[in-house]
Amino acid sequence: MHRITLFLFAALAVPSVNAASYQQMDGTIVDPIQSVYGGDLAYSGNNLEGYATLIGANLRYADLRYATLQYADRFVAKLTEANLTSADLTNATLIGANLTSANLNSAILNNAILVSADLNHATLTDANLNSAILSNSDLAYATLTDANLSNSDLSNSDLTGANLTGSTISESQFLSAASVTGVNLTGHTMSGWDLQHVDLTGAILNDATLTSANLTDANLTDAKLGGATLTGATLDGVNLHLATLPSAMPSLPVINGAVVSVASALDVAGSVQVDTGGNLSVMSASFTAGGVDMQGGALYGVFGIDLDQIGDVSGHGRLFGDVDLGASGAIAGSGTGLTLYGDVSGSGTISGTTLFGNLDIGSSPGAITLEDVTLSAAGTTTFEVGGTTLADYDRILLAGGVMLDGVANVSFMDGFSPAESDTFQLIDLGSATVTGWFSTVTTPAGWALNASGLLFAVPEPATMLLALFGLALLPRRRRR
Repeated sequence: MHRITLFLFAALAVPSVNAASYQQMDGTIVDPIQSVYGGDLAYSGNNLEGYATLIGANLRYADLRYATLQYADRFVAKLTEANLTSADLTNATLIGANLTSANLNSAILNNAILVSADLNHATLTDANLNSAILSNSDLAYATLTDANLSNSDLSNSDLTGANLTGSTISESQFLSAASVTGVNLTGHTMSGWDLQHVDLTGAILNDATLTSANLTDANLTDAKLGGATLTGATLDGVNLHLATLPSAMPSLPVINGAVVSVASALDVAGSVQVDTGGNLSVMSASFTAGGVDMQGGALYGVFGIDLDQIGDVSGHGRLFGDVDLGASGAIAGSGTGLTLYGDVSGSGTISGTTLFGNLDIGSSPGAITLEDVTLSAAGTTTFEVGGTTLADYDRILLAGGVMLDGVANVSFMDGFSPAESDTFQLIDLGSATVTGWFSTVTTPAGWALNASGLLFAVPEPATMLLALFGLALLPRRRRR
């Protein structure tokens, strides 16, 4: 009994602890502070009000909607996941405050000092951060949609994965940040921005306006550029590895190590350059360009490579896919040359190239000039003859050093039936140095293709005998 009395006395002697309150912007006093999960918050520090000193206060999970905390002193409190929707924190000092995952939607943070604050995954949609100091703060994966960042200091802040869609972030603010990888600037106007060497890996720039922006050597690996406007942008050396491309670009660089895929319609006003170690995969049937400069890389054409659409191909590297030269296209290898793994059709010029595929001349008929070209043993060269004039049959014109191999297949087209006296110069050797010949030559019955490239009729044996017999019956000239 004595022990129980002492315990009750001691318990009654402990002063009661009053829970803290806060005042909302309309004057309403919320007492005690509530938890975002319901019920009273286990916090008994100073009341939350303007000019309050809250150093080290633990307000984790606090529901502080519409709170007025203007000029709060050195707000280094722990506010993880706190609800500060529409709270007025004008001029508040929040140095080092932990606001991880806090809800600051529509909060007023004008002139607030948030130096080194942790706002990782915080939600600041429509927040007013005018002239706020956010230097060295952690804004990684924060949502700043439609936030007012006018005149705010973002120097050395971490904007990794931050959603800045609709915000007022400027070029200077953006460039002052320590990291902007994965940032979301969908629809943002970035005209003329100097983004040289900026790491924009994983950035979401869909529908952004990048007119005349300088992206020289920028890293856009896995970036999303769908619908973006790049008119007049400088793209020298930009890394577009695995990036989603817009529908129009001034140029298309494919640098060393980059795998660039054209999955949708794309119009490149200038040239495409594929560097050593770069891979360009064209998976769209609608791809136009002002030419392709191969500088050691590889070009894959899933739907073929149409030179009428992408322009001439030059340089050195590898081409995978069937090539249509069109009416007068050119494949011009230089240096170590080009290697083509696919069939070639149309008319034009091929030089400095090794062909591992079939050669289907013209669009029946047509002519292809081969200069310093090697035909592989696995390929078939097709000639079609539809008349006696040069414009009526397929031809190849040789120049430089040419190695012929594979199969030559000659046929008459559209019911054409030539006279035995007709001849056709299918291969014009010119001044070329020709090595090798076709391992197999297939011609219509009664016709042959000789090593000079001439197709001619071969008289049948019976016809030859009759001719010889006729010659024997001719009267001999008498001697006088």
